[in-house]
Amino acid sequence: MQNEEYRHVSFDRVETDSAILFFADQSDEHESIDAQSPSPSPVADARPEPIAKILVIDDEEGVREVLRDQLENAGYEVHTAGSGDEGMALYDKSGATIVIVDLVMPGKEGIETIQELRLQSFQPRIVAISGGGRSQANAEGYLRFAKALGADICLKKPFDQAHLLNAVASLLNAP
Repeated sequence: MQNEEYRHVSFDRVETDSAILFFADQSDEHESIDAQSPSPSPVADARPEPIAKILVIDDEEGVREVLRDQLENAGYEVHTAGSGDEGMALYDKSGATIVIVDLVMPGKEGIETIQELRLQSFQPRIVAISGGGRSQANAEGYLRFAKALGADICLKKPFDQAHLLNAVASLLNAP
């Protein structure tokens, strides 16, 4: 990951085989601590309950890490898996209400994973993501197919943090 500056906003850059993703860094590096102020109480340090549990399935580790960091910083509990098979095994254990799944992966691809998720007794909300694999031109076709098979929202890589968080929030607020 490389940090790039743009108008005093720091961005994380992740290059993968299929996409280059840019995500705004929300950390406040300018915060200072007054040495004379009392240390915060343990209760103040306790993290609130997560807003929701999310499972991210993507074969590219860099993408999984960035998505996990962004979602955790927004208050979500996040589990990650590197393949469709690993994701399905983790889905059964995680209690995830939202699954973010890449469509182009070795082994069980995202399309198969979506089909399997739709057969579960508790069906999660699904965000399909794709950069089209080796060809960016394929991304829209993959995403249309994922939507037809049951993905609630489809995001074409690269997408920014705001689009990701808006997609997740809209699924949580959906009836």
